[in-house]
Amino acid sequence: MQDEPFNTICHELLNTISSGVAVYDVVGEGLTGADYIIVDFNRAALEHEGKRREEVVGKSLVDLRPGIDDFGLIPIFRQVWKTGEPAFYPAKVYTDDNFAHWYENRVFKLSENRIVAVYDDVTERRQATEALEETATLLREVLDSMDKAIAIYEPVDDGDDFVFVSMNKAAEPLTHYRMDEVMGRRITELFPGESSVGLMAKLREALDSGEVVRIPLKEYKDKRITQWVENTIFSLPSGKVVAMFENTYDERMAERAREE
Repeated sequence: MQDEPFNTICHELLNTISSGVAVYDVVGEGLTGADYIIVDFNRAALEHEGKRREEVVGKSLVDLRPGIDDFGLIPIFRQVWKTGEPAFYPAKVYTDDNFAHWYENRVFKLSENRIVAVYDDVTERRQATEALEETATLLREVLDSMDKAIAIYEPVDDGDDFVFVSMNKAAEPLTHYRMDEVMGRRITELFPGESSVGLMAKLREALDSGEVVRIPLKEYKDKRITQWVENTIFSLPSGKVVAMFENTYDERMAERAREE
């Protein structure tokens, strides 16, 4: 009876936590979900489950979560119970006949035969991440399908230099670099002759004005390459700058010959 006020206080404290908190007694060898008996659930955990406290306390974890043995969390429970060392189980999808949700868990040992899992339903976050990844993949496919070379830059040093954020496939033969070779690197490092075409100044102009800026066909030259290119440059709301560029030297020469 002396423990009842203390247990009540502990339960009230658990209910102040926004994450789900589940306390388990470990029985047997702790090998399956049937070996973890629910001692307490806080309010957030009950809301996750859509149940009342009396519906879960005294039940085994496998009663509550029929698919728990396939989820991969039980070995983490057993590891924590055996070693006493806390462990983190990163987000993974749990599925059974009723639903599928993404959960991440932090597991701690409380006493000789008791552990606690602090967990969060991260389904919405995972779905948002997957949606962003799908969008990024789609944009990458669109960029790589374009004939015109495209490079995306981010200003550094208050706009005194720019680093590559991305580049499409068509840009590789013109820059003589693979995309993975330029990511995160400065223009001045990769293209020391950029002042011959005024690229940096035009990038800053597009960034400051928000207007489309063009660089007519000019020869770029350094110790590595000699290249004729023209650029169309514009800024994005994110503060990044896009350059669309191509080598139109042959077209310009042919056009001039026709005019003459």
